[in-house]
Amino acid sequence: MEVLRLESGDYQTQLTMKFLKRKPYQKPQNIVSAAIPGTIMEVLVKEGQQVRRGDALCILDSMKMNNTICASDHGVVKKVYIVVGQSVGKDAPMVEFE
Repeated sequence: MEVLRLESGDYQTQLTMKFLKRKPYQKPQNIVSAAIPGTIMEVLVKEGQQVRRGDALCILDSMKMNNTICASDHGVVKKVYIVVGQSVGKDAPMVEFE
């Protein structure tokens, strides 16, 4: 049971089992994964290429929209797991960094 303190008084709340069993957040390991399923329209990086945070890695078409997938940090591309025309599912690895 948790207590929430407000100006108008204290409130007791119960945490749901779903909340208690949730997975803790983990920072992604050097792999950029697909957040949504779709089709790869364009691959903009090669293995060994230096990228900076915000650089475009690929174009993912999902639900008739082109989504530009960008690098979340600086690094060197270690492996590219995707090719143009490939269908990817949610959480599929796309690009790995060193």
